[in-house]
Amino acid sequence: MRLDAFIDLLFNNVSVYIFTACMVLSIYYLVFRKYIFNILDISFFQNFVSSAFATSTVIFLFYCSEIKFIYILHYFFTIGVFYCVFLLCAKKVPKKNTLGIIPRHRVYIQKKNISITFFTVFVLLSFSHCLYQLYIYLVAGIPVLLESRLSINLSGGVLMGFLYRVSGLFITPAMLMCWYIVYLGRKWQRLYGCIYLSLLFVFAFLSGSKGAILNLFFVFTTFVFFSQNYNVKGVRFLQSSRMIIVIVSIVCLTLVIIVIQNRGNLLSAIQHLFLRLSAYGDGYVYGYPNDNLTKMVKIKLLDFLFGDLLHTFRLSATDRGVGYGFSLIDIVYGIPGATSGPNPRFNLVGYSYFGFWGSVVIAAFAGGIFALGRNLFIGCVDKSPVHQVICYYVFSMVNFIETDIIQVVTNLTTNFFLHTIIFLVGYFLLRFSSSKSQ
Repeated sequence: MRLDAFIDLLFNNVSVYIFTACMVLSIYYLVFRKYIFNILDISFFQNFVSSAFATSTVIFLFYCSEIKFIYILHYFFTIGVFYCVFLLCAKKVPKKNTLGIIPRHRVYIQKKNISITFFTVFVLLSFSHCLYQLYIYLVAGIPVLLESRLSINLSGGVLMGFLYRVSGLFITPAMLMCWYIVYLGRKWQRLYGCIYLSLLFVFAFLSGSKGAILNLFFVFTTFVFFSQNYNVKGVRFLQSSRMIIVIVSIVCLTLVIIVIQNRGNLLSAIQHLFLRLSAYGDGYVYGYPNDNLTKMVKIKLLDFLFGDLLHTFRLSATDRGVGYGFSLIDIVYGIPGATSGPNPRFNLVGYSYFGFWGSVVIAAFAGGIFALGRNLFIGCVDKSPVHQVICYYVFSMVNFIETDIIQVVTNLTTNFFLHTIIFLVGYFLLRFSSSKSQ
């Protein structure tokens, strides 16, 4: 189904979609409310809310007779298995660690200053992030002004591709470490942290990605959750009415980005924002109608799991193609060379490559991996900042397994392998330099 056809269908039946979305969102909140520390939990929006909108889109398509019964059966079978496994394996957030709207009495411990080593590593990571962003602007341009920001990694050459793969090693930890520096650091350390924090907002805006701005916000709420035993100001701020101002500001900034991308048309920007929410299920819009999922070229399980790793080191001659989402767009529109496409959700990828029951098996494994990631996340409250940063880095590699299983598989194979090598080299160089100085 083409996107313009879905847009017409959506606006002709907008009340049906809104009613469906409200009902599904309510069900998701009732089921998962004990597995989040509050509605500002990163997984609540990035996982549960996005999944609810995707579910609403599938129900809407079936209501409008745009998809066959087998596909809505497939969706509910796979999403049901995914979340059943999650609920069986995941731990609930302890009541003492929840950050509800109504503040409760808690005993805070005295905060401690961060170590020089922690700050040194942060400087190296943050400086690497800044250099990476400058390289993007110089080589490819400013993403928010480009027709497709996703084309940067496709057209930037081998070096751009390599930097993109390893960027998570310094960007993800640096973003979280920044808040520890700002809150726990000495005065001169906090100054550097504030400068980098300001640059993070600039980078997020220039990226043209609405998700990048939201990610900054969720990194902050994650920091407050991790540091709640001594972060008095952060906990009170998160539970205060001032958060409404922050949320409104984020929505307005998101609208500004969309207005820029729509050449200054505010009405189109508002429509685009509404479509963006419903587009959490865009993969199903493209894949389920007209049996488009069955037209994808199938791959072997070994190539699915390790093909990217083997191809990266030229140990496999298998053509990796242009990506699942791009291939799906090529099928729908019949024009090769797409530079954007829907996220490869686990059940879409599973059905295309391994059939109905293969996708069910993948759903079970994906739900288990997501549960393990969440258990790691919620168990970090009483840990040290270093432990929390490492756990958040690992969690960030698997958090979006429902929406982009191919990227998660890449993270757990190729990227994890590359990151481990770089980490070990950096660690031994640091140890060697410190031993020489002594």
